[in-house]
Amino acid sequence: MKLNFKICINYLFSLLLASSIILTYYALPKGLKGTKFLFNLKINLVFFLSVFILSLFIFIILTYLLKIITKYSFKEDDNLFNTKKVQIISFILIFIFGTIFLLVYYPGTAMVDTLYLIYDPVKYSRQYPLLYSLLFSNLFYTINFITNNMNLSFFLLGILQLIYMDSVITYVISWVHKKFQNNNITIFLIIYFSLNPIVSNYNTTIARDSISASLFLLIIPFLYDIISSSGKKLSDKIFLIKLSIIMGLITIVRNNGIFTITILVFAIIIIYKKYFKTIIKLALIVTIIFMIPRLLPSSYKSEPLFQESVGVPIQQLAFLAKYNKLDDSDLKEISKVIPSEVIKEVYNPFFVDNIKWHGYFDRKYLNKNKNTYIKMWNKYLFKYPSDYVKILLLNSFDLWGFDKFYQKQSVFFEIDLTDEVISRRFGGLENIRILPDGLYKELNNFYRSKTIFFSSSVCFFISLFLGVVMIN
Repeated sequence: MKLNFKICINYLFSLLLASSIILTYYALPKGLKGTKFLFNLKINLVFFLSVFILSLFIFIILTYLLKIITKYSFKEDDNLFNTKKVQIISFILIFIFGTIFLLVYYPGTAMVDTLYLIYDPVKYSRQYPLLYSLLFSNLFYTINFITNNMNLSFFLLGILQLIYMDSVITYVISWVHKKFQNNNITIFLIIYFSLNPIVSNYNTTIARDSISASLFLLIIPFLYDIISSSGKKLSDKIFLIKLSIIMGLITIVRNNGIFTITILVFAIIIIYKKYFKTIIKLALIVTIIFMIPRLLPSSYKSEPLFQESVGVPIQQLAFLAKYNKLDDSDLKEISKVIPSEVIKEVYNPFFVDNIKWHGYFDRKYLNKNKNTYIKMWNKYLFKYPSDYVKILLLNSFDLWGFDKFYQKQSVFFEIDLTDEVISRRFGGLENIRILPDGLYKELNNFYRSKTIFFSSSVCFFISLFLGVVMIN
């Protein structure tokens, strides 16, 4: 790639990182109470100057690091590891450290949401995609039918998820290895994905986000190939089918997946107009996959909860309601979904669940009046655009912020059985110690207090940094 393009990419990364650091300072100088600083943030000369100076400093360091990293490249025939060895080493190490985590917290870890999904996949397909729910539920009960042991069944479900996640990560590592032929990158990726405890935790925790995250990870190599080939890869039929399947799966494992993929497809159409007919075929295959759950018998159908697809817009309207920025008629309309006084009491700029899962939240009414709230959101978009941006930033703080408004990153050390319905339904399921006491105490102490669970933002910028290294 041309030198100027690489310099632009490197500086763009530096600018994003600098902006994140500066905005973190404004957003959270004193934890949750500090959100007023972001709301009152003035985009003035001092702000831009701060970002600019810091971005130059980061750019200088980045340029020096890239010279060191890219210096050590190699050819496939004299590589320390061939591709097959990379795959074997990656898979084994990721599996070993994931299994250790599972054994320490046997039979595994899970969110209460996922337990509800397993308990009644059709009923809770309003919150989770139906096919995903049916897959996890039937898989668990099939295993439990064979083992007749709730703990062992849950452990085996965790192992199966680990094998799947491990396979996806191993594929991506081997793709990077073949594509960029940089030994340093390969070794870093193997260490990062195997020894990073947050990866082991998420690989084994029974939660819907792990599967969708793996698909987004899997799509990265395909997008890179499209960009690096200036769109020519779209003419490869096998490539197109694989990409279509991954995109289609994203639409059926996340309720809002269709929105993400739609935006992505439109972006590809705009950038690569030359391949319009081919991209339309891609969109058609994705649409067919997206429609599959809708072809199931009516007994399996349950209208998805609209709230699960519009978390950020709910936050934005809730913010306007809390700070009395809505018209009286719109405030009355909002109160039909959740009373305005409740919004003012429970509103948290970082966490929409306080509102959308509150006992007073009327999700049935919202489902019946989607268009009313879409129009309301559009109305205030042009009236309070800066507030919309600020709420989007705060609601996505975990992705870009370099601080935590809670004490630690979201980590799972147990199966959440605090819900009475779940605890009764899954009788016999509980976290127990199967390792010797001494070994358990050492490992548990390591995971809970001695290790660093990278925040989502750190993982995000590590991923971006690796992308920059690949481009260079």
